[in-house]
Amino acid sequence: MTTTPASPPSSAPFTQRLAAAWQRQRGWLWTDVLAVFLLTRLALIGIALLARTFPNADYPIAAAAERGWQFTPVRLLDVWGRWDSGWYFDIIENGYLARGDIRTVQSNLGFFPLYPYLVKALAALVPAGLDRATVIMACGVLMSNLLLIGGLALTRQWVATLTGDEGTARRAVLYLLLFPTGFFFSAFYTESTFLCCAAAALLAAQRRAWFWAAVAGALLTLSRPLGILIGVPLAWQYAEAAGWNPRRLRWDALWFLLLPAAFLAFCYYEYTRTGDFLATLHHHQAWARGFAWPWQTLLHPLGMIPYITPLEQALTVVFGAAALWALVKLPSPAFGLWALLLIAPPLFTGQLTSTSRYYAVVLPAFVALAQWGRRPLFDLALTTLMPMTQALLFFLWCLFYWVA
Repeated sequence: MTTTPASPPSSAPFTQRLAAAWQRQRGWLWTDVLAVFLLTRLALIGIALLARTFPNADYPIAAAAERGWQFTPVRLLDVWGRWDSGWYFDIIENGYLARGDIRTVQSNLGFFPLYPYLVKALAALVPAGLDRATVIMACGVLMSNLLLIGGLALTRQWVATLTGDEGTARRAVLYLLLFPTGFFFSAFYTESTFLCCAAAALLAAQRRAWFWAAVAGALLTLSRPLGILIGVPLAWQYAEAAGWNPRRLRWDALWFLLLPAAFLAFCYYEYTRTGDFLATLHHHQAWARGFAWPWQTLLHPLGMIPYITPLEQALTVVFGAAALWALVKLPSPAFGLWALLLIAPPLFTGQLTSTSRYYAVVLPAFVALAQWGRRPLFDLALTTLMPMTQALLFFLWCLFYWVA
């Protein structure tokens, strides 16, 4: 019979406590997270190698499509940077800049700062003399994958704590990695940043560690425009812990002010650059996002792309159903409400563009899918169809096609 190693006292050296933590967690960390992470990333590298033998598609940067790479001639590194990666690259190199009227001219103002500045800080540690673009790409891909591993581990623990079912937790991690746009977690994008911060906030709230929940929520607010919505499940869980009794609220509820403070600080920074306090919101008009009713967006989205829009429509229906299921079935309705709040905004813009990528971090929906996955046929369908779709999309992505 195996026994769990006892935790060393808090006075023990940090390395001793870290080693003890590894001994306690290494079983599930390897089988549920690291092994699946390594296998899926190796499969994606294989697809990238295959894609090199095919001609490239039309791309806004014609020279990149012609030579087969955009940021660095190290192609197995460059394949992780396409499309919006250029905006994050621009932030790292030049900071935030308006390139004209922010409502009509696209620029980097609509992209949030946490990920690019983490990459910039990591790149600053690399000795001078190496190719700058290659260093930034390498640091960005490394940062994305480190955040992905952390996010998967935190997600696994959150789902296990929430549901009391390690099988559900294991499937949630697997489905995240196999999701059709799961390759974005390793790309020069913010998906892994969002995943890690969101899972950290949810797990901390589940354990009633309100300060750490608020810190993670503030970081999430700085990662993507909808990050601040994590305040909904965090505040809801705090109110639940207080029995919905205002008299039981304590001073630690003030930590949640970190979320709007982070958002307002970023708004103020962009105000100093543009003179518009809401530049990061107004800038989205440059991407031709207007107003439409959700059913109009779902049935007749603008900018339809034949090979990706039907997938976005299907995922919208599936994730909407999963969010409603989470609203009713999960221990707190806050999780389903948060999922709906993440899904809803694009539906009012007339476009489904990039929603297949946005849905990759709607964690309560993945809890729903993982619980539905207790049915063997459903699990088989997902673990067959999702990786096939991801392989196809990543193949197209490597060839400079727009996929999300």
